[in-house]
Amino acid sequence: MESAAARSVATSELVDAAAKARGQKTYQTPVGFKYIGQLIREDKIAMGGEESAGLTMRGHVPEKDGIVACLLVAEMMAARGASISRAGDGAVQEIGARILAGAREFASDGEQKASAMEKSKTDAFDADWKKSGVGDRTDGAKFAFEDGTWMLMRLSGTEPLLRLYVEAESAAASAKLVKDATEWILKG
Repeated sequence: MESAAARSVATSELVDAAAKARGQKTYQTPVGFKYIGQLIREDKIAMGGEESAGLTMRGHVPEKDGIVACLLVAEMMAARGASISRAGDGAVQEIGARILAGAREFASDGEQKASAMEKSKTDAFDADWKKSGVGDRTDGAKFAFEDGTWMLMRLSGTEPLLRLYVEAESAAASAKLVKDATEWILKG
């Protein structure tokens, strides 16, 4: 029985690092908990989650549940006799730290959406970032950079919005990437 994990394309890649540290693999899905729920139903993963704070695990319902995530953290803290900050410090020492800047949302009319999505089809993001490629088209366009930083640009499936997600090694690097990506997206 596998003990793999799953995360959506917009979720922190620290999930991958934690799974790898335990000799497990990670499945990446499009945004939408139904994809993670399907992997649970197929018994391919032990747990899965996405950026909107939803989590599920083997033996639980195959739906997004933030309450179970909070209860698991509380149980972990009680079993270890440690505060949440101490547990977080331990995780940082084990797998590193990254800053996932929440989604930056752009209200988008049809023309802006079309322009942004056309840009995403090219490798045209031209800021000071050293790209390792676009490569990931799981859901939108995910630009990966040599230092492990990434940005994802995708259309919301539920609202007329263009969403931007970034992850970097520090709050300052995340803020810079959000700024650079925003300028690129809004550039005519």
